[in-house]
Amino acid sequence: MARNKRTPRPRIPPVVVQPNVATLQFSLKHLDTTNPKFPLDDCTKEFWVNLVREIHRYSQFTVDLYNDQN
Repeated sequence: MARNKRTPRPRIPPVVVQPNVATLQFSLKHLDTTNPKFPLDDCTKEFWVNLVREIHRYSQFTVDLYNDQN
């Protein structure tokens, strides 16, 4: 009886995913400053201060960190 020799399968190398360390960037290209549903003049100083703080905080995130948010 002849034995059927199996040829070893080639090993598939593991996929190495490189981390995306680029930070988030924001654009105001699509901001509609004339939309009557959200008049900019009606926003309080606190709103603008908090908005800038949050934009600054998020701009420190890497793309991977932002995508990993639950």
